Amino acid sequence: MRSVTTTITAITFLGLLSSTAITGRAATAGGAAGEGALQPLGFLVGHCWSGKFPDGKATDTHCFESVYGGRFIRDRHVVRGERPDYSGESMYWHDGRTGKVSYIYFNSDGGVSTGMLAEQGMRLQFGDEVYTAPDGKVTKYRTVWDRKGSDGYVAITEQQKDDEWVEAWRVEFAKQAAGG
Repeated sequence: MRSVTTTITAITFLGLLSSTAITGRAATAGGAAGEGALQPLGFLVGHCWSGKFPDGKATDTHCFESVYGGRFIRDRHVVRGERPDYSGESMYWHDGRTGKVSYIYFNSDGGVSTGMLAEQGMRLQFGDEVYTAPDGKVTKYRTVWDRKGSDGYVAITEQQKDDEWVEAWRVEFAKQAAGG
């Protein structure tokens, strides 16, 4: 579980993500919440979202906010369960070099992930995410978030193993009531 927990949100951004189906409206470089390139993440902003891992032993909670005048979206998350808490933070922004939404993720184990986001209807795709552990080991992930109405999404994360993509975990997230 620790290896799964260690890499969770870069997905979820997992993201993980994150893991994790976003077609709401948010901010862009130079814009305010509700406008521009970050719109696909908009429905998440101002809310927390929680889901249990398939084994039922841990819960991942992500809280999203618009920051720096709407130029970035921050996602802070924590995984709680039988083991000590694991946490991470992602920042999303419109990358002027690529014209896409990029993100960077830092976690409490010292790992870092980077990647880009693509919107396809009710689906967000976090493809070719590169996670670097503190020991320098690199793992590749890709995650899809499928939106389920206005109050949920499913995050499916795959990991590259021996040139094949295999499902690493799946979490169904639900919007939490105000305050958590």
